[in-house]
Amino acid sequence: MKSSLLALIGCGCFAIAQLLASNASAQAPVPSTDPVLYHEPWYVKPSGNDSASGRSWTDAFATVERALLFVEPDGQIWVAGGTYTSVMPRLITKPLQLYGGFVGTETRTGQRPPPGPAAPQTIIQGHPGNRPAHVIAIGEIADTSQVVIDRVVLKYGDGFTQGVDGGGIMAPCVHLVLSDVTVQECSGYFYGGGITFGGGCSTYSWRRLSMKNCTIKQNFADRYGGGLSVSVGFGEIVNTRFEANGCGYSGGGCHLMYQDPSHQVDFVGCVFAGNNCTAPYPMGAGGLSLITLHDYTIPGNAELTNCTFSGNTVQYQPNGSAISVGQNSLCAIRNSIIWGNPGSPEVIGPLVLVSNSAGRSTWCPAGNNNLLNTDPLFVSTADLDLQAGSPCIDRGRFAFLPSDILDVDWDGNTSEILPLDILRRPRTVDNPGVPNGVLDMGAYERPLSVGTP
Repeated sequence: MKSSLLALIGCGCFAIAQLLASNASAQAPVPSTDPVLYHEPWYVKPSGNDSASGRSWTDAFATVERALLFVEPDGQIWVAGGTYTSVMPRLITKPLQLYGGFVGTETRTGQRPPPGPAAPQTIIQGHPGNRPAHVIAIGEIADTSQVVIDRVVLKYGDGFTQGVDGGGIMAPCVHLVLSDVTVQECSGYFYGGGITFGGGCSTYSWRRLSMKNCTIKQNFADRYGGGLSVSVGFGEIVNTRFEANGCGYSGGGCHLMYQDPSHQVDFVGCVFAGNNCTAPYPMGAGGLSLITLHDYTIPGNAELTNCTFSGNTVQYQPNGSAISVGQNSLCAIRNSIIWGNPGSPEVIGPLVLVSNSAGRSTWCPAGNNNLLNTDPLFVSTADLDLQAGSPCIDRGRFAFLPSDILDVDWDGNTSEILPLDILRRPRTVDNPGVPNGVLDMGAYERPLSVGTP
């Protein structure tokens, strides 16, 4: 199994091994520490200097690469807003936390401006004219540790032309936490144009992927998972967008394989929009793929809660323009809207369980409180928020909404029910005129402040 998995993710792991070997002389040994921040973070800002100490904002490094050389295991790197460009991948070889979005005066991460258009953007990118194979490449990290990446934009990784996967992030063997991360305009050769996750541990081992408030857009993989590919991995992806990604085989937005019933990927409050698959083969998928075309028996398991799929396309018909599920895979769809994905059926596969969701009767079964053949009334094809009067308002089942295990509102309470929708608005709103409901279908919750019928 191990050797086949390494082959499946292309040459990515071998490429990382080569990169680590070539940089070994620059990696000074550092002592292990607890995850608690007992030491100062390392600082990076555009006006910094790599000859500086890196121990304060006034004496910050100029590059992320320099901070990665010195950061202790479980240490932190703070990166001020600005653009950081390199022709080489940034190599992560130890557990750490990489935080962006700083003004450059903060003494705590909680002092950063809240995420949004006015917040400082930390852009870590490859050189547009000489792109590296990966923007970030993560080596094998111990099962007891994790890497955290928070509030950064990753751009211009080109794995495709260099024959490797994971142009944005290559993470074959690590517990990975991504928060408010954008990965865009990256490519992969076989899998995961934006992110390749899992399937590359030296011994067969599961790794967890946790994503919240992320955007994966305009990435491409020659075969599977234009935005994201997950293999021998499980986890939670919450309030995240997969937009305008593409692939040649299946899973323009995301591709899953080698999950089992106890190791699945849960998508909550996610949007899949405008993703595309160009494969001239059956069972391709423009949005989400739980099938691997060269071996239909490879399983991929997912649960979709309060997700929205629209505008996803696939070239070959009949196919699942939104979702394709293989013969040994399982996909549960709950409180979700799948509408406006050209082609029929929009969802294809033998083991698809659907309840409290909206879609066409070509794929969505009658019963289970499903809403059939009824326009959900999106604001527009580009804005998948719900209009006033949408039949999907207050039609979701509250019991399906999971707890806030990734803490999307940063209040430290992970046992509460998920409190925010994909726009960071309250997730449950009781709209007058709709009896017995407080939760909308799909990723967006219609607020009372904009009016209801």
